[in-house]
Amino acid sequence: MRISARRGVCGSAAALGLLVLSALSAPAEQPGPLESAPQNETDAVVRTPEEVIEGWPERPRVAARALIAEYGEPDIVDEDELRWVGKRPWDETAVRREAPEGETVKQSIHYPAARGKLDALSRLGARLEFDESSGELASLSDSENFNFLALNAADAVVSGKRSVEEAAALYRRTRELSASGKSSPDTRGFLFPRGPAVIGAPK
Repeated sequence: MRISARRGVCGSAAALGLLVLSALSAPAEQPGPLESAPQNETDAVVRTPEEVIEGWPERPRVAARALIAEYGEPDIVDEDELRWVGKRPWDETAVRREAPEGETVKQSIHYPAARGKLDALSRLGARLEFDESSGELASLSDSENFNFLALNAADAVVSGKRSVEEAAALYRRTRELSASGKSSPDTRGFLFPRGPAVIGAPK
């Protein structure tokens, strides 16, 4: 009887030892990954063009509002620039917050014919830029009207309708008349035929 009882105790102790060892050897339960906090969809506030330009200086703000009235909301809105792409008659239009006076509005057209006349065009008195890779000719001024004037003068030189001196004199005189409130066809649109707009040309 004692032997049988001792064996029973030993067996129980052995079983208990196995249970303890089994519990110790079992891998601890790992905590699951922390759930990320839900994103608030209102975190990214989209500002309207009018809200963006509200804090701009008066000169670019006035120019921006005139372009919005003419072409609608811009395609690209940045804190320092609004841009319209493919809005005829221009290939690209941009108004910049921090541009120097006289360069607030930059507008370009595809005009590869200017390539051979860059020296002559540099003497017009207008602020012109030509991109060799894309063939884009751009004018920089504080208004769309003066950009029309500059490119009309450039075309007159390139096409041979006027000499550089004649085109430069017309450009200066028309700007002076515009300052006194007088209008001219040269400031209201292109006086030469435009080809198809070139959008996304390499810069």
